[in-house]
Amino acid sequence: MKVLIDTHAFIWWTSNSQKLTPAVYSLITNPKTDVVLSIVSIWEIQIKLSLGKIELKTNLPELIDCEVRCNRIELLHLSLFHVYELNNLPHYHKDPFDRLLTGQWEVLEQGK
Repeated sequence: MKVLIDTHAFIWWTSNSQKLTPAVYSLITNPKTDVVLSIVSIWEIQIKLSLGKIELKTNLPELIDCEVRCNRIELLHLSLFHVYELNNLPHYHKDPFDRLLTGQWEVLEQGK
């Protein structure tokens, strides 16, 4: 199974936060689960860091590098297909990062 991890779920997972539900933790740590992290989430984390809204135990580049190497996280880059998919999404996602993540997931499911 492949899952696209949300920005907050990634932050909670890497900080061992109690905010991450046991079900989500089990899914992410299951060896049969391919965990995908979007560049969009990394962008959102960087913005939150620069605004002082969050703190990390290590710097962001080291954290991402470690998660890719140690925890088999796959990075998903942003493509034009993802951006164009936004035209097909309902507008209940007001947050632009959430909209991009949803667009990316839709494109992944379509196999593009």
